[in-house]
Amino acid sequence: MINFKLYYDVTAKRGEFKMNRKTILLADDNKGVRDGLLENFRARFPDYRIEAVIDGTSADERLSNGASNIALAVLDNNMPGIKGLDLIKKHGPKLDAPIILYSGDVDDRYDGFVKDFGGYAAVEKPYLEKLLQTADSALKDSTLSSQ
Repeated sequence: MINFKLYYDVTAKRGEFKMNRKTILLADDNKGVRDGLLENFRARFPDYRIEAVIDGTSADERLSNGASNIALAVLDNNMPGIKGLDLIKKHGPKLDAPIILYSGDVDDRYDGFVKDFGGYAAVEKPYLEKLLQTADSALKDSTLSSQ
């Protein structure tokens, strides 16, 4: 006899399987910021699976393996392992999803750097509402360009 467990996503709509849902990937090493992002992104984007990683190395692994279901990535810049801007340089040109750099050390120059390397935008912390608006725009722009 084979025993197995079934896990259901209680937030999914009827007939929708969690593993097929598009994912928003959040990467931030600060637990308080990460938890706040998770809460706000889940509230703002209920049709997306929200996934968080704790450092640049974990974000790099996720973006390198199985990134086909990622609809958006939001990366802190100053994380252990690989910095957010370096992840954008590495994955931006080949990832079929927008990437937003969300960091406390962002200034006007960073938006240009991010776009030059294939990212979508740079947003300064702690402006959460601006981040959510930028994420909304990025997802809409991405959806329009894929049609």
